[in-house]
Amino acid sequence: MKPKVLVVDDNDLVRRAIARSFHRAGWACAEAGDLAGARAAARADLAVIELIVGTASGLDLVADLAARMPVVVMTSLTSLEIAARAARLGAVTVVQKPTRAAGILAALERARTASTRIDLAAIATDGTRDRADLDYIRRVLDLHQWHVTRAAKYLRISRSTLYRIMDRMK
Repeated sequence: MKPKVLVVDDNDLVRRAIARSFHRAGWACAEAGDLAGARAAARADLAVIELIVGTASGLDLVADLAARMPVVVMTSLTSLEIAARAARLGAVTVVQKPTRAAGILAALERARTASTRIDLAAIATDGTRDRADLDYIRRVLDLHQWHVTRAAKYLRISRSTLYRIMDRMK
């Protein structure tokens, strides 16, 4: 069963088009046109959030939701600073608008597969490692383009712990 996705965008046409694409792909979908509506409808497994929602910043919502679910940020702005800030707040990735629904679906699929949490401290300290766990860590590192600081933050571990795990991956 596909997870439920929360789509937050103040533009009704864009939000509905994205939601229709998710429905056609078999995903359950909740929609919100503002941050208050998004917080009320936040019972989802993944979220796609527009960077600017009305007069508010979607990054405020990213900070709230990223601890509970993987978040993908959509924006028409092309700023590395915005992408970095979104990543620091917990966003899995930033998708450039305009984009096809397939691009957003692919980003969500990557976010969903990288969202399974494992006991990383055990892997780093006692050497207990399962191939699936190491594959998960590789996927997270790939998702963050092998940027150790970002991957460690996403995994909620220290960089030194991630380096120890990476040493065991060799």
